[in-house]
Amino acid sequence: MGGYTLLEEVGRGGMGSVYKATAPDGSTVAVKLLAAHLNSNPVLLKRFQQEARLAKRLSHPSLVKAIELGEHEGEHFFAMEFVEGESVGARVRRDRRFSEKEALEISIAVAEALASAHSQGLIHRDVKPDNIMLTPTGQVKLADMGLAKDTTGEDLNLTKTGRGLGTPHFMAPEQFKEAKTVDVRCDVYSLGATLYTMVTGQLPFQANNPLDAFIKKSQNDYVPPEKVSPDLSSRVVKAIKTAMEASPKRRPQTMDEFVVVLKSALGPSKSRDVWYVIYQDANGEKKKVKGSQAMVAALLRSRKLSPDAVASRDKNGEFLPIYDFPEFAELIPTAATPALSLDGAVAPQERIETPIGLADPSTVQESEPVGSASSRFESLDAAELNSRKRELAPTKRIGAKPAETPAAPLWRYSPIVYIVAGIVVVLLIVGAFVAGRMMR
Repeated sequence: MGGYTLLEEVGRGGMGSVYKATAPDGSTVAVKLLAAHLNSNPVLLKRFQQEARLAKRLSHPSLVKAIELGEHEGEHFFAMEFVEGESVGARVRRDRRFSEKEALEISIAVAEALASAHSQGLIHRDVKPDNIMLTPTGQVKLADMGLAKDTTGEDLNLTKTGRGLGTPHFMAPEQFKEAKTVDVRCDVYSLGATLYTMVTGQLPFQANNPLDAFIKKSQNDYVPPEKVSPDLSSRVVKAIKTAMEASPKRRPQTMDEFVVVLKSALGPSKSRDVWYVIYQDANGEKKKVKGSQAMVAALLRSRKLSPDAVASRDKNGEFLPIYDFPEFAELIPTAATPALSLDGAVAPQERIETPIGLADPSTVQESEPVGSASSRFESLDAAELNSRKRELAPTKRIGAKPAETPAAPLWRYSPIVYIVAGIVVVLLIVGAFVAGRMMR
């Protein structure tokens, strides 16, 4: 067919079949062949041709690349990149569900591919598990631009006004009513529903027909993912619910925004920044520990490592004085700056305490995560420094009343006090005199 040798059918859908094939140059490709009975349908033929043109226009590692659109003896086809592997939908049907981490990583790859398509004016409108391919090497490929909408090119009127278009289980509620005018937020919804299926193994809406699905979606009437899979993290649950909001205004407004949400749900990546440090402890014994740059910097700030410590990025590499590294040079205390011992007293500079939270090198496992532990170590050091500052600061008992200032002597008050006192004395004398006269 047009120079391509069809080997075997690998997929079939409403528009036709997909074959594994050999290209004229000998490479393996996929050939999508439009069903014969659709050749006479002008709308479906245009949609088929548009799928090929749009796929060829896009270029992203996670998007299936189109190669050529052609016709052979009245049959329409287009060749595209062949993806060895299986779809997310097939994996779910076989294994029931993905791990949370793998589902997020797949969703992030698809979201980044969609963000690239959106930036070129294309809306997929049919994101679902069966359109996401997984290769044996772990690559993710989003396929099938058959329902894509081109917002920048000529309007071919392939979608009628007031008509729904898509896959009911995964399409956004607004796509049921007016697929022609939907924007990128419909892809956000569909990817959120796909993530729901990957981590729960179930469809988000158990609907018997499209109308039932539309009503449920419009009311956010689905079983919360945490009810189906109680072990899901709150971050993943939030990402799903945010994307599957019935109102487009309440979802991430762009796919780039949703990428940020998904990466946040995945959590911080483990740091590969590992340093090895050799130092002498208080007993003169040589110690060797490992940690991130942030952890080593924290130990230097807290004076737990002295300038004579040596460091290397390689466990078995060359160890150089720690102040030779630009990352730590500015953190080395000068000779005029005394170090603090753990009891808060000034200590000789050569005294080095064993870093809190670090094990003896004989017990350190190479496989232990460094990134998360590093921040924890740094937090402990910061807390300890604050504790030392509190010990050195004047003690103030919480809740204690301030010491009372002795009352000033009477003569330190203003002259009016003396005037008032004199008047009182005179009145007392006059009163006594009058009382004596009356008794006579």
